[in-house]
Amino acid sequence: MNYELAKQLKNAGFPQENREKYLTKCCSHGEWGIIYSKWHDSSTGEWGNGHELKDQDSYAAPTLEELIEAIEPYGIKLEKRHENRTPEGYLKFSRWYADCSDADDYWFGEGDTPEIAIANLWLNIQDPNKRAKTAIQGIHFRGFK
Repeated sequence: MNYELAKQLKNAGFPQENREKYLTKCCSHGEWGIIYSKWHDSSTGEWGNGHELKDQDSYAAPTLEELIEAIEPYGIKLEKRHENRTPEGYLKFSRWYADCSDADDYWFGEGDTPEIAIANLWLNIQDPNKRAKTAIQGIHFRGFK
């Protein structure tokens, strides 16, 4: 997860509360880094609070699991694409590709990691303009004859 994508997620309405990780500006260096907002006591199984986000420039950095849960009830297909070739002719990794659909619409997201692909998928689902652009030929079910 990178700062720009985390910011896009927040601006599109991705829930920011109770996340495991946040991207925020580090005080000493002025650079962006991940801050863990919770800690887990493995002996008791309980979670404790850590970093409190009061900074407007802090953004949730959701895990792959949190992103997938946010896309429910859609079924998601996630695959590793191998579309490029080495000089010897072998297929090599190109990108991750995620997609989902409902009765009328189809959405997809791509990225260098599964998290980025699913995050881009979530962003496309939130954008009403993406539905028209990515819908499969715009054919709607009209019922059985």
